Amino acid sequence: RYFPITVNCSSGISYTVYASGLHEPNGVYGNFLLQSPSGATLPYHLFWGGNLYKPINRRGTTVSDTGHGIDDAISIRAVIDDSFVDRPMGQYSDTITLTFTY
Repeated sequence: RYFPITVNCSSGISYTVYASGLHEPNGVYGNFLLQSPSGATLPYHLFWGGNLYKPINRRGTTVSDTGHGIDDAISIRAVIDDSFVDRPMGQYSDTITLTFTY
């Protein structure tokens, strides 16, 4: 699934977007963990989407560009491996922090 982000920076001004997650797995597949209210977890990966396809790791990963004076679309893609279909059904969530620097 893709999650759109819009950056609007003045033309010619460089910017960096840093992404990091709240829950970190301990020796399991995935860079991040979705967690249910009951405490069940579901590991997943995040990638900068679109043409970037750059993994976001637990320590955070940046993507940089130069502003164009208009909205620049960036997306983040979340991927859950099919091998985790044995997890309990329910709602899972995580918090991703984005830091914009220009």
